[in-house]
Amino acid sequence: MFLDMTIQRNPNLITAAAHMHRQGLIEPNSYVLDVEAIARNARVIKEQADRYGICLYYMTKQFGRNPGVAKLIEGTDITKAVAVDVEEAKTLYKNGLTIGHVGHLVQVPTGDLAEVLAMEPEVITCFSLEKAKQLAEKAQETGRNQAVLLKVVGKDDFIYPGQTGGIRLEDLKVAAREIMKFSTIHIVGVTSFPCLLFDGASGEFKPTLNIQTLAAAKQ
Repeated sequence: MFLDMTIQRNPNLITAAAHMHRQGLIEPNSYVLDVEAIARNARVIKEQADRYGICLYYMTKQFGRNPGVAKLIEGTDITKAVAVDVEEAKTLYKNGLTIGHVGHLVQVPTGDLAEVLAMEPEVITCFSLEKAKQLAEKAQETGRNQAVLLKVVGKDDFIYPGQTGGIRLEDLKVAAREIMKFSTIHIVGVTSFPCLLFDGASGEFKPTLNIQTLAAAKQ
């Protein structure tokens, strides 16, 4: 998927990987990472985010939840991870990494809520009033007051297959009022995915209709 761009931008990575494979220095199906490039890219992203007052999370699914690479990224002052699923959160937490966000694409299963709360994530995303209620009950048992984001969905939003879920925009006000009654969780914002997509024709990132949904939800 990204091979052409890798050849264009980092041909030495391709050469090194091929050499190590031919010499038997790495096993078949190994991942080869250019850690210097990763650190350099992380610093550039962090510098630009700071210019616009954006707080960042790093994501590890693209490099197999490798804790060494995650620690390298944390060294660039991107200090918290967003875990795509609970297994990713468990792996990172076990290796001493800071969990910033859990539940964005995959909801935290009820049976894992206590363990995730013990990780003290900055935010947990809830797709429904039911999940928020489960989280609030478990937070009460653990003595934690947890910040939550609500995933909101509009009727014209772009949604990838298999990622359906969220509170419908027209139901948000009622759901939010109910969630605000819980004393052990508090709403800090709304979220969606994807809000930006790369347009190959123009070579630019463009907003999806999901952003309009978030703007309406904020009101």
